[in-house]
Amino acid sequence: MNRSRVGRSVSFLIVLFATAGPLMRSEAQELSLTDQVIERVLDNGLKVLMVVRPETPLIRCILAYRVGAVNERPGITGISHFHEHMMFKGSNSMGVKAGMLERDQEIMAQIDEVMALIVEEESKIKGRDDGKIIEWKAQVSDLINQQREETMLSEELWGAYQEAGGTGINASPGQEMTQYYVTLPKNKIELYLA
Repeated sequence: MNRSRVGRSVSFLIVLFATAGPLMRSEAQELSLTDQVIERVLDNGLKVLMVVRPETPLIRCILAYRVGAVNERPGITGISHFHEHMMFKGSNSMGVKAGMLERDQEIMAQIDEVMALIVEEESKIKGRDDGKIIEWKAQVSDLINQQREETMLSEELWGAYQEAGGTGINASPGQEMTQYYVTLPKNKIELYLA
């Protein structure tokens, strides 16, 4: 799925917090956290929440999608956690070897086709063929391994963040939200927003 489709199909929220560093007494700290939050909605519908802390050299970036376990149903439980891991795989511009984007997309389409068969078969109340499900899951595993070997650059995103001084890259799925976060030097915010 390309970045623009994700942006249109998933309602999400980005939260940027400056963190760490010595705490200095200021007027902003006299206010409650709620009173310190600056909210802006961009032209593309993205909601940005910020708490400015000028005394800190770092910024905590959190991208939160309003999707989680609550959106799952029998037969697709765990998909939020799986999707969280897939987001670290990369995009059309990161995590894919040069010249291999088309091949990567072909393999992803094959994986999607087989996964649709698995979901359909697993949702059957009667006549479910567990042998087919096992066979298809093995096929998906083989396709993922093929994709990893042929097209993927492992941990390119993490490497870019580390090179820029980033720490704490991680993600966490929850009931109603899935979050991705990293701490970066303030002057590297463009890397996060790219």
